[in-house]
Amino acid sequence: MTSTSVHQKFSGLLIVIGSLVFVCGGAFHPRINSSLGALGSVEFFQNFYMHIAHHGSWRLIHGMILAGPLMWLLGVGSFWSGRSGWSRMATTAMTLAATAWAVTFVFDGFVAPDIVHWLTPETGWHVLAVNQDVVIRLGLVSWLMLGFSMIAGGVGILVSSRSRGAKVLAWVGILLGAWAFIAWTTGMFLPGPFVSPYWNATAVSTAFWFLAVGVFLLVSALPQNAVEAEG
Repeated sequence: MTSTSVHQKFSGLLIVIGSLVFVCGGAFHPRINSSLGALGSVEFFQNFYMHIAHHGSWRLIHGMILAGPLMWLLGVGSFWSGRSGWSRMATTAMTLAATAWAVTFVFDGFVAPDIVHWLTPETGWHVLAVNQDVVIRLGLVSWLMLGFSMIAGGVGILVSSRSRGAKVLAWVGILLGAWAFIAWTTGMFLPGPFVSPYWNATAVSTAFWFLAVGVFLLVSALPQNAVEAEG
């Protein structure tokens, strides 16, 4: 087995683990929607404050959600590698997405519980509201960049790959990436995706797409020209 093929398998493993960790963390995240009160209202943030205060694993589940896209970033370059300028654009967009995602979930998963711990409910909800405004806005930026990376990477594969499996994954990725922009422009992801009724389906379907990419890297053989180039 060549070092390039080992890298491909390891990249696939990172993506698979990242997808499973992401879904697992999301599965234990409480529903944050209008059941807490009108979005953005005093009632909403007071109830949200109490949600965090009584959740024993808030940091853990947000750490898991944070880790998923970072592991996708580390591995997905092997899927897009050697395609075209579209692939380089996809990697750049994915890097921006993962960076914004990490900041988003540091605020959501670690700053928010510190606010709850150090401030009383009467005063803490004001600061929590500001914190969550950062989360919701930056989360939208991150998810749009992720969608753009899936579109650009998919185009790169379509114009350069001969693999039928890769092309199928490319088309699905393009559709999922386009959905993020459709949801944003139509208002379904405003003020951000996390409070949308479509968020769970969007997050899970995207995670399973990355999972499929990871499995593809684990089971597919390297193109012959790549092996010859290494030799």
